[in-house]
Amino acid sequence: MKKLYLFPGCSPYIGGAETLFHSIAERLKHEFDIHVLLQPGACENLFELQPVTGVTLHNLSTEYRFKCYDNGVLLCGGASIGQIPNLIYPSQTKLVVWPLHTLELFMSFTPFVHYISTRFGYTFLRKYVNWMAEGSTIKSILNNLNEKNGLIFMDYNTLACSEYVLGISGKVVPLMVDFKDQIREKKTNEVPRIAWVGRLDSFKIHILEYIIRDMSKRKNTSFHIIGSGKAEKRIRALANRLNFNITFHGFVEPSKLPDLIQTMDVVFAMGTSALQAGHLGVATVLVDYSEKRIKEDSYQFSWLCDQVVIGVGQDINMPYFRRSTSLRGSDDFKTIGSQCHDYVEKYHGESANKKLIEALHTSTAPLSLVHEIKFIKPIQKTLYIRLSKIRDKILKMRSQYSYSFFEKVIDYFYPVVI
Repeated sequence: MKKLYLFPGCSPYIGGAETLFHSIAERLKHEFDIHVLLQPGACENLFELQPVTGVTLHNLSTEYRFKCYDNGVLLCGGASIGQIPNLIYPSQTKLVVWPLHTLELFMSFTPFVHYISTRFGYTFLRKYVNWMAEGSTIKSILNNLNEKNGLIFMDYNTLACSEYVLGISGKVVPLMVDFKDQIREKKTNEVPRIAWVGRLDSFKIHILEYIIRDMSKRKNTSFHIIGSGKAEKRIRALANRLNFNITFHGFVEPSKLPDLIQTMDVVFAMGTSALQAGHLGVATVLVDYSEKRIKEDSYQFSWLCDQVVIGVGQDINMPYFRRSTSLRGSDDFKTIGSQCHDYVEKYHGESANKKLIEALHTSTAPLSLVHEIKFIKPIQKTLYIRLSKIRDKILKMRSQYSYSFFEKVIDYFYPVVI
């Protein structure tokens, strides 16, 4: 049986990417001999909280690089390719890179991409990314990955960003969801229960605040927040200013999340959270994200089932941003929920699963390819080293102090992400 190495990356929390890789392990464990490579520094590990039978876990270390068998294939996100040379020995193991965020493909060689896209716009970002790429081997390696079927994208929004910023293309392999959860017979609540499902930090805060400001104008609704994060205090303060009652459920264990979601009439979410809610037959509004405040009445909501192209959320501030459709009015949440379920099954079910398996079998890109990433011009190399040190210090401070410590400057510095 062919070995599949999953390299989910390093995260201080369990998010959509961790849930996705866990689902992949569960779905493909009969197709591959699965090994999960855990990066040092991750605070939580979903594979330890919810073990997958037959899957082997490996804790990586910078002292001894892990050796993959040549007859295997490694699947990782776009930002993780920069960590591979430090943690994994070069080999002929095949590689598939799957960016799970619109800017993730550039993070490994251009620090502060979120910050720059937010403060200076995507036109400047494109110039910055290409200038950094000109001083390194990254662009030729990414093109080589694509030619050898080793580069895939989670949706057309991520692909469009790659084409716009760096001119790199590839195939779209949509995210898939686990269909083990059973759909319960839904009863519409007398007072509609509306929920946000997602973290309370990073790029999701501004769209959540926009939703809260919109929902606070509506009568006879019960609003819930399912998720936790450092910005909870900020969200509570906004609710108090608007005199808007919100029920905070905090972090909910993945095994208990489906039952809670199915008590809701409408869910606002992005990414895998939106797909899970839609699959459960709940009327789901697929929202986009922004790294800065969204102006009043400048954004239109849209049902998940009404998407024109396959996508799980995009940056509102991108030059080519366009909403699929506006939110068609309807109080028949049960019918819309059924349509969302059918949409997820059609585009993110077994067909997506087959596309991923095909991508894993057809890649001829060797893992050793990313070990060739290096800066060949001193200016870009020096800038990369210095910016990376600054970034690491900011991230360390952000993990050590509470969210309120940065309250006054958070809107300016918050987009700094690895």
